Amino acid sequence: MLQTPLLAALAIASKDAGVAEKLSGFAATDPVAEASLIGGLPTEENEFFAKWSKVLEEAAEQLPEVKTVLINTVPYNSSGANAVQELAIAVSTGVYLLQKLLENGWELKKALSKIVFHFAIGSNFFMETAKLRAARLLWSKTAEAFGAENEDRKMVISAETSKFTKTIFDPYVNMLRAGNETFAAVLGGIQYLHTGSFDEQAGSANLFSERIARNTQLVLKSESHLEKVADPAGGSWYVESLTKELAEKAWEMFLIINSKGGIYETLKSGWLQEKIAAKAKVREQDIAVRKKSMIGTNVYANLSDDISESVVQEIQRDYMIDSLEALIGKIVSESTIKDSFKEVKSSFTPLKLKRLAEPYEELRFKAMKLEKKGVAPVVGLICLGELKKHKARADFISGLLSAGGIHAERSGELDTISAAIGFINSSNARQFVICGDQSAYNSFGPELAQEITREHDVKLYLAGIPDEKQSEWKTSGIIEFLHVRSNAIQTLSEMLQEMEVGANAKA
Repeated sequence: MLQTPLLAALAIASKDAGVAEKLSGFAATDPVAEASLIGGLPTEENEFFAKWSKVLEEAAEQLPEVKTVLINTVPYNSSGANAVQELAIAVSTGVYLLQKLLENGWELKKALSKIVFHFAIGSNFFMETAKLRAARLLWSKTAEAFGAENEDRKMVISAETSKFTKTIFDPYVNMLRAGNETFAAVLGGIQYLHTGSFDEQAGSANLFSERIARNTQLVLKSESHLEKVADPAGGSWYVESLTKELAEKAWEMFLIINSKGGIYETLKSGWLQEKIAAKAKVREQDIAVRKKSMIGTNVYANLSDDISESVVQEIQRDYMIDSLEALIGKIVSESTIKDSFKEVKSSFTPLKLKRLAEPYEELRFKAMKLEKKGVAPVVGLICLGELKKHKARADFISGLLSAGGIHAERSGELDTISAAIGFINSSNARQFVICGDQSAYNSFGPELAQEITREHDVKLYLAGIPDEKQSEWKTSGIIEFLHVRSNAIQTLSEMLQEMEVGANAKA
């Protein structure tokens, strides 16, 4: 019941201002979503929801127009859930919380009037628009099954731009991501919207970034006039068919969750966490092998970015044990409320919040730490033959290295093995990538790697996969063939680890 202090302060302030009866909006948290992050409810399930229901009943008396029941899918989105899972979780949580209110004496109409759904909007534009449209369809059918009248089946939606898709490095690209996500949310038909600032993941939001975030919404409203159309995406065959497909698949998953005892039971058993983790693993793998691009992170990384490592805030593990009236009394009397909080103990595995860019960002920070120790994170590129023959692969390798914060030191046009060894002699790098076209690889052959490793204790890689003598290249000293299907995170991590070992040896 983390919303209790906010509701108490809001009730006092609105009463003093004489607007308690008119104040609208929502001030709510989702106890199921909070439990998913902490690893359980603070007390026994029925006891907790009896207190929760009482707090909301008191809030309804103090602030009759404020919505206080939240169905929040953001933690699941930030753990890697896809659109189908988010929708199924939203409906399952809605059913669960609605049933808890009804069990504690609430009328259906009143309970439905207090509910707000909150979604995170990702970067898949049409998918996110269809997700919100499908959510309204699913909730309408669900409320109908409870016996709700037509006007009570309407879904109130709040949304925020997803943190899962944002990056710390090259933060200005986040402007484009947030703009895309904001647009998708508006097309999906939201009532409340938070557009995150482009630098919020770095923990450095300022007046400029916050103004840009606000203006993103204002441009869509005042210049694109999206608020003047009831359903901007309606009538589009693609969006309509995607909405239908999402709704059908989400309903199937909702039924599975329901058959397993509901949303909270699937969290307690770990089933839901496993399903989300499986989807997250696929998405993370696509980023690792660069099948999916994140501009400024795994492609086109800017090595001149000077970003400080952000501090990760711990999840709040305390909950409010007082009723709303008791807390209001403490605040009015200026008594301490510290003893009103109780720590929550985990009873199941909580969700793990993450961002897609985090593995690459960890590599970038590791590279920056090496530089501060006086060790330049550099890999040499042994460029074989004319520029036109090696440039494509040299550019590819440079881009790959930059994703891990590693600089590429290119040789000139090397035509002989002795020239390649001369470049290595003049370089401070201890890891090198041979770059050339297939004709150069066939011409030089594995003998190039053999000569280099015989004279120098260096790590050697080869750009691309050679047409001939692959096993000979491997046995001649090549650690790995670097190509478009390579796991960039694994390769870059190994390179940086080697540099770190070298730095420690020198120390």
